[in-house]
Amino acid sequence: MEKVGNFMSEKQQVKVDDKRGRPKDLSLNTVILATTINLIAENGYDALTVDAVAKEAKVGKGTIYRRWSTKKELIIDAVILMCPFETTKETLDKNKSIREQFIDLLNLLCVEENKNYHVAMEAVSKAVARDEQAKIQQAFNQRYGKVVETILAPFIQDHSLTENEVQLIADIGPGLITYKNQFDQTVDIHQYIEDVVDKLILPLLPEKAD
Repeated sequence: MEKVGNFMSEKQQVKVDDKRGRPKDLSLNTVILATTINLIAENGYDALTVDAVAKEAKVGKGTIYRRWSTKKELIIDAVILMCPFETTKETLDKNKSIREQFIDLLNLLCVEENKNYHVAMEAVSKAVARDEQAKIQQAFNQRYGKVVETILAPFIQDHSLTENEVQLIADIGPGLITYKNQFDQTVDIHQYIEDVVDKLILPLLPEKAD
């Protein structure tokens, strides 16, 4: 089983502990949340138990319940806080062209350690209430959108792209890539990403020196 990496920022980890009112052990939070994602991806939402998370994460059940009072709280925090785009904005290579930055961003969806995240997110979104589905999707969209805004900053600053146009560009990509990545194993996913960028995203950008 491929493992989800450490995508939760320190600020978010602190927020989890502050919310629970517990002493902070940031690395332990990450281990528990990543383990939760991996087990959901492997066994499904309904099969997940706190016992299984505790055993796999090598912690006591009490350690989990001191941070999350219910299994559902644990799961919701896992899919929201372990988003693979959380730290991407800070790690973008701004020396690359806009085309290359978009390709790098969309390729992040295909990194092995992120695949479990998307499988788990889909499973959880189908299992929880509609308002919780919206909360999960909104968190994902916000993080991805902030990275897109960082890439498109030159166009935003000179007002050559409107807010609606930036949103349209942000809407292109994740759904297409995730679907192909999960359900069409015959496609060359990296070539597909280049096609998405070259044929769907770049044509929407006004002419500007890169």
